[in-house]
Amino acid sequence: RMHSTHVSPSRRSLNHTLDHRTFGLEGHSARVQERSVSAGLEDSTIEQCRVAVVLDEWYSVKTNLQLTRDYILAREEALAKLADVESLGPEWPTLVFRRPMSLLLQRYQKCRLGWLKRREMKLKARLESMAFGPKCLSGSAFVTFKRKEDRDILLNESLHCWNCRDYTFFSFGRPPFSSVTLHCRRAPAPGDIEWQNLHIRSFQRHLAIGLYTFLALLLMFVLVTPTALVGFCANLVGGSGSIMASLEKGLQGVPVLPQAAKERIVGIIQTWSQGLLGKALNQMPTLVLLLINSLIVPSVIEGICIMTRCNQKSTFEMHQKQLNYVFLLINTIAFPFLGVTTLSAAAERAPRGIQDFAH
Repeated sequence: RMHSTHVSPSRRSLNHTLDHRTFGLEGHSARVQERSVSAGLEDSTIEQCRVAVVLDEWYSVKTNLQLTRDYILAREEALAKLADVESLGPEWPTLVFRRPMSLLLQRYQKCRLGWLKRREMKLKARLESMAFGPKCLSGSAFVTFKRKEDRDILLNESLHCWNCRDYTFFSFGRPPFSSVTLHCRRAPAPGDIEWQNLHIRSFQRHLAIGLYTFLALLLMFVLVTPTALVGFCANLVGGSGSIMASLEKGLQGVPVLPQAAKERIVGIIQTWSQGLLGKALNQMPTLVLLLINSLIVPSVIEGICIMTRCNQKSTFEMHQKQLNYVFLLINTIAFPFLGVTTLSAAAERAPRGIQDFAH
């Protein structure tokens, strides 16, 4: 049942420790468990074996506990400042409006402080129960071999040209034990590992990155395509590439506005178009696209990579680089071309549709 492991061919140790069941570790039991695992490694080719536990929930609870304590300190400082204001002397009660506001603020800060303290107690109790309660294996074991030749037995499996996986299989098991198949790959550097994400299966990561990327593409389509169409319509209607000219021609086709209002609006537009504002508006679609590609796209990509929960920091950076390349290519070429092509086809078929509807 292991999905991403770095293991040795020691059947006894794997049968004893990697069965994906919860186990309790209290006090120094963790070291006792580790010594029992090492004692079970009768094969002299193994130098060290480390088994990682699930840490993501523990990290989350610990972070929330620290944030709650910071909020408590901030609320206590706010209450202390309000108490100092109350001790200003006889002139303070004469301020009719500030006195009730101070009482309301004190009441709110006390209620909030009480809720934060109750939350701190719950998180502290939960963290202690996680520290001294049963643990669960993350699904990964790290094995150090004494000789390179023994390591290559698991890693040098002959792969076919159509097989792009970066791991090999190791199967073991004999009655009364069930057969187990493990994935074996080279262990990355310890500093490159996200220890709290080791238990996330590769299928879950691929599904998450595919789903969030699809949603991000829909968002970019909604943002980029109208922006590109605005610039295209300005060039098409204005002739000279001026958005102001296209606005003037668009106002002439509005029958609801009176002629005097149209002339006044056209005069304002002409005044704006002669200055720096007109030149800035002509470049507005390009500036909006630049803003999307430089601010929105990196934030969206970072969010996608965070929610994917990669088990390596280098994989996180690689996903960021690849998604940046894909989104910049799509936002610069694909979506504008798709929007302009669709608009051109709709403009060609619109007169025919109107004639067919009239007949």
